[in-house]
Amino acid sequence: MRVPKFGLNRNDASSVAAYAEDVARAESCGWDAAWLPDSQLRRRDTYVLLAAAAEASKTITIGPLLTNPITRHPSVTASSISTIAELAEGRTVLTYGAGDTAVRLAGLEPARVKQLREAIELTKSFLDGNHVELGADRPAKLPFAQPVPVWLAAGGPRTLKMAGAVADGVFIRVGTHSSNILSSIKVIW
Repeated sequence: MRVPKFGLNRNDASSVAAYAEDVARAESCGWDAAWLPDSQLRRRDTYVLLAAAAEASKTITIGPLLTNPITRHPSVTASSISTIAELAEGRTVLTYGAGDTAVRLAGLEPARVKQLREAIELTKSFLDGNHVELGADRPAKLPFAQPVPVWLAAGGPRTLKMAGAVADGVFIRVGTHSSNILSSIKVIW
């Protein structure tokens, strides 16, 4: 998968068909990526929209920006993103984050750094086709696992450092000032 350089993050899909059309149009205009927030009380189901986008496009990278481990267990997320990766082979990315809007609107608290790390590690293990110990009678395995890069949206120093240790990529959430970006990159590396 090539790293996207120019993408859009759509929040306002008026319908599943409209979102798919928007992604196809973005692809035809040369956009590299089409991201979609995963906030269940603000928009349609992210993975249904991503499936429609995958079917309507051929080259654009797609994925949630971002999902969280509070409203979706990592096993559910791994299953969902693997299914999307079947439809959009080689152009799917999963991005985790604390989940502010999605969790707060549900009366929950955003994920902490430790929870994000555990979610990334579990999800990557599922996506690699490994047996994963979840505390059930036997380890779980995703029978249709697909290789999908797992990124993290991060802004604080602890989250940036953790992202550098376990994530495949990082969305740096510190604004656009060059000194903020450079200092964040130093923390990641």
